[in-house]
Amino acid sequence: MQNGVVTEIADGQVEIPEDGYIICYGENNDEWSHYNFAVGRKVAYRVVYEEDKDAAFKNTLSNAPLLLAGGGLALGEVSDPKLNVEAPRSFVGVTWDNVLVMGTVGSANVRELAELTKNLGLKDALNLDGGASSGLYYNGKYIGQPGRQLSNCLVVIAKP
Repeated sequence: MQNGVVTEIADGQVEIPEDGYIICYGENNDEWSHYNFAVGRKVAYRVVYEEDKDAAFKNTLSNAPLLLAGGGLALGEVSDPKLNVEAPRSFVGVTWDNVLVMGTVGSANVRELAELTKNLGLKDALNLDGGASSGLYYNGKYIGQPGRQLSNCLVVIAKP
Protein backbone atom coordinates (compact mmCIF):
# COMPACT_ATOMS: atom_id res chain seq x y z
CA MET A 1 0.00 0.00 0.00
CA GLN A 2 1.26 3.43 -0.93
CA ASN A 3 -0.78 6.62 -0.70
CA GLY A 4 -3.90 4.56 0.03
CA VAL A 5 -3.60 2.48 -3.16
CA VAL A 6 -2.79 -1.22 -3.52
CA THR A 7 0.49 -1.37 -5.45
CA GLU A 8 1.21 -5.09 -5.27
CA ILE A 9 -0.26 -8.38 -4.08
CA ALA A 10 2.38 -10.95 -3.17
CA ASP A 11 2.89 -14.20 -1.29
CA GLY A 12 5.68 -14.63 1.24
CA GLN A 13 8.05 -11.97 2.47
CA VAL A 14 7.72 -8.43 1.15
CA GLU A 15 9.50 -5.21 1.96
CA ILE A 16 7.49 -2.48 3.65
CA PRO A 17 7.58 0.63 1.43
CA GLU A 18 9.15 3.68 3.09
CA ASP A 19 6.06 5.74 2.39
CA GLY A 20 3.51 2.97 2.81
CA TYR A 21 2.48 -0.13 4.70
CA ILE A 22 1.50 -3.73 4.13
CA ILE A 23 -1.72 -5.59 4.85
CA CYS A 24 -1.14 -9.20 5.73
CA TYR A 25 -3.85 -11.82 5.55
CA GLY A 26 -3.70 -15.59 5.61
CA GLU A 27 -5.58 -18.58 4.27
CA ASN A 28 -8.49 -18.16 6.65
CA ASN A 29 -9.11 -14.66 5.22
CA ASP A 30 -8.40 -15.44 1.59
CA GLU A 31 -12.01 -15.85 0.46
CA TRP A 32 -12.86 -12.18 1.06
CA SER A 33 -9.49 -10.66 0.22
CA HIS A 34 -9.95 -10.96 -3.55
CA TYR A 35 -13.06 -8.78 -3.34
CA ASN A 36 -11.36 -6.10 -1.29
CA PHE A 37 -7.86 -5.94 -2.72
CA ALA A 38 -6.73 -5.49 -6.30
CA VAL A 39 -3.76 -3.57 -7.70
CA GLY A 40 -4.83 0.03 -8.26
CA ARG A 41 -7.76 -0.17 -5.82
CA LYS A 42 -8.00 2.50 -3.11
CA VAL A 43 -8.08 1.17 0.43
CA ALA A 44 -8.60 3.06 3.65
CA TYR A 45 -8.64 1.81 7.21
CA ARG A 46 -8.94 3.14 10.70
CA VAL A 47 -8.22 1.61 14.06
CA VAL A 48 -10.88 2.08 16.70
CA TYR A 49 -10.23 0.98 20.23
CA GLU A 50 -12.50 1.53 23.18
CA GLU A 51 -11.07 0.25 26.42
CA ASP A 52 -13.38 -1.97 28.39
CA LYS A 53 -12.24 -1.60 31.98
CA ASP A 54 -14.06 -4.82 32.88
CA ALA A 55 -12.38 -6.86 30.12
CA ALA A 56 -10.38 -9.86 31.28
CA PHE A 57 -7.67 -9.14 28.69
CA LYS A 58 -5.50 -6.15 27.89
CA ASN A 59 -3.68 -7.45 24.80
CA THR A 60 -4.45 -9.57 21.77
CA LEU A 61 -2.43 -11.92 19.60
CA SER A 62 -2.62 -12.78 15.93
CA ASN A 63 -1.04 -15.56 13.90
CA ALA A 64 -2.10 -18.24 11.44
CA PRO A 65 -3.58 -20.60 10.88
CA LEU A 66 -6.52 -20.52 13.22
CA LEU A 67 -6.96 -24.07 14.52
CA LEU A 68 -10.33 -23.97 16.32
CA ALA A 69 -13.20 -21.51 16.44
CA GLY A 70 -16.18 -22.14 18.69
CA GLY A 71 -15.06 -25.73 19.29
CA GLY A 72 -14.97 -26.62 15.59
CA LEU A 73 -12.00 -27.11 13.30
CA ALA A 74 -11.21 -23.80 11.59
CA LEU A 75 -8.58 -25.02 9.14
CA GLY A 76 -9.38 -24.80 5.48
CA GLU A 77 -7.02 -26.22 2.90
CA VAL A 78 -3.45 -25.82 4.13
CA SER A 79 -1.19 -25.21 1.13
CA ASP A 80 1.98 -24.05 2.90
CA PRO A 81 4.33 -27.08 2.83
CA LYS A 82 5.91 -26.05 6.15
CA LEU A 83 2.55 -26.47 7.88
CA ASN A 84 1.87 -29.91 6.39
CA VAL A 85 5.03 -31.60 7.68
CA GLU A 86 5.41 -33.01 11.14
CA ALA A 87 7.52 -30.71 13.29
CA PRO A 88 7.55 -29.28 16.81
CA ARG A 89 4.61 -26.86 17.13
CA SER A 90 3.24 -24.40 19.67
CA PHE A 91 -0.34 -23.28 20.25
CA VAL A 92 -2.43 -21.05 22.46
CA GLY A 93 -6.13 -21.36 23.14
CA VAL A 94 -8.97 -21.03 25.60
CA THR A 95 -11.34 -23.54 27.14
CA TRP A 96 -15.12 -23.13 27.20
CA ASP A 97 -14.62 -21.56 30.66
CA ASN A 98 -12.13 -19.03 29.17
CA VAL A 99 -9.08 -20.60 30.80
CA LEU A 100 -5.91 -19.86 28.84
CA VAL A 101 -4.02 -22.95 27.63
CA MET A 102 -0.58 -22.84 26.02
CA GLY A 103 1.36 -25.83 24.84
CA THR A 104 3.88 -27.43 22.54
CA VAL A 105 4.02 -30.79 20.85
CA GLY A 106 7.16 -32.60 19.76
CA SER A 107 5.94 -33.49 16.28
CA ALA A 108 2.71 -32.72 14.41
CA ASN A 109 1.39 -31.00 11.31
CA VAL A 110 -1.18 -28.21 11.81
CA ARG A 111 -4.14 -30.49 11.05
CA GLU A 112 -2.97 -32.88 13.78
CA LEU A 113 -2.39 -29.90 16.09
CA ALA A 114 -5.96 -28.71 15.47
CA GLU A 115 -7.30 -32.16 16.33
CA LEU A 116 -5.15 -32.24 19.46
CA THR A 117 -6.45 -28.86 20.68
CA LYS A 118 -10.02 -30.01 20.04
CA ASN A 119 -9.38 -33.23 21.97
CA LEU A 120 -8.01 -31.14 24.85
CA GLY A 121 -11.45 -29.53 25.08
CA LEU A 122 -10.45 -26.10 23.81
CA LYS A 123 -13.07 -23.76 22.37
CA ASP A 124 -10.68 -21.57 20.34
CA ALA A 125 -7.05 -22.24 19.44
CA LEU A 126 -4.35 -20.61 17.34
CA ASN A 127 -1.19 -22.07 15.85
CA LEU A 128 1.90 -20.20 16.99
CA ASP A 129 5.40 -20.83 15.67
CA GLY A 130 6.87 -24.22 14.90
CA GLY A 131 10.12 -25.98 14.16
CA ALA A 132 13.19 -24.58 15.87
CA SER A 133 11.13 -21.63 17.15
CA SER A 134 8.79 -23.81 19.19
CA GLY A 135 9.47 -23.93 22.90
CA LEU A 136 7.75 -23.80 26.27
CA TYR A 137 9.29 -22.36 29.43
CA TYR A 138 7.51 -22.82 32.74
CA ASN A 139 8.43 -22.26 36.35
CA GLY A 140 12.12 -21.63 35.66
CA LYS A 141 12.82 -24.40 33.16
CA TYR A 142 12.19 -25.44 29.59
CA ILE A 143 9.52 -28.08 29.12
CA GLY A 144 10.04 -27.88 25.36
CA GLN A 145 13.47 -26.58 24.36
CA PRO A 146 13.57 -24.35 21.24
CA GLY A 147 16.20 -25.20 18.66
CA ARG A 148 17.44 -21.61 18.36
CA GLN A 149 17.56 -18.31 20.23
CA LEU A 150 14.14 -16.67 20.12
CA SER A 151 13.67 -13.05 19.11
CA ASN A 152 10.18 -12.83 20.60
CA CYS A 153 7.87 -14.86 22.80
CA LEU A 154 4.48 -14.92 24.44
CA VAL A 155 4.76 -14.37 28.19
CA VAL A 156 2.04 -14.88 30.79
CA ILE A 157 2.69 -13.56 34.28
CA ALA A 158 0.20 -14.50 36.99
CA LYS A 159 -0.70 -11.77 39.43
CA PRO A 160 0.11 -12.71 43.04
